[in-house]
Amino acid sequence: MNTRSDAWNASYERGENYAFYPKEETVKFLNRSIRKRTGVETFRDILTPPPGRTRLRGLDFGCGIGRHVALFEEFGVEAHGVEISRRSLDVARRLLAAAGQTAAIDRLRLVDGESPLPFEAGYFDFATACGVLDSMPFALARRCVAELDRVVRSTLFVDLISGDDSNHHLEFAGETVVETPHERDTIQSYFNFERVRELFAGTRFEIRSARLMTEQSLTERFRYSRYHVTLEKRR
Repeated sequence: MNTRSDAWNASYERGENYAFYPKEETVKFLNRSIRKRTGVETFRDILTPPPGRTRLRGLDFGCGIGRHVALFEEFGVEAHGVEISRRSLDVARRLLAAAGQTAAIDRLRLVDGESPLPFEAGYFDFATACGVLDSMPFALARRCVAELDRVVRSTLFVDLISGDDSNHHLEFAGETVVETPHERDTIQSYFNFERVRELFAGTRFEIRSARLMTEQSLTERFRYSRYHVTLEKRR
């Protein structure tokens, strides 16, 4: 199953996906499920570190140019990121250096997207996978989720593109090769809620909350929707 890393490198070479600021829903996830920010420099742990550690450890799976790695660090989390694109990691290192988060640079890993992740079981307290599991064939996404099940001990947050958009319909759940200039030759895998549930079937993750958020223009033909899903391990 080809991850199309060459296509992703080319996309970043064209300057696409240079999103330097975190997604609002990821910030909400951290604040609601991981560490609540209570002041300018104070936080309250919602998810507590395991015995022997005083700091939470988080993974951004498919970290791109590192915006959520930087966000984790801002929340006082030991941040790690894995990514298939060399070009995006080059930018991520520069972003973290500019933010003064140099320790996190050494926690960025280039992976091939198909081999097991280079971490032991339960290494991370939580992980995020935003705009990643829907950018690959569904069968590969299932394998990636199995790896996340292995390396994450508690909580996972994902967002996934819905078929409910300008060109499809709510229950559309197919896969296409992108032909537009943006992200050309990459895979786009669309989800309905049945497919969201299927993605995590057979893992220890249980859906705690799931929302479908839709953006629709009132002045032009545009509709775009994403699922935002928080999962927790079965106790």
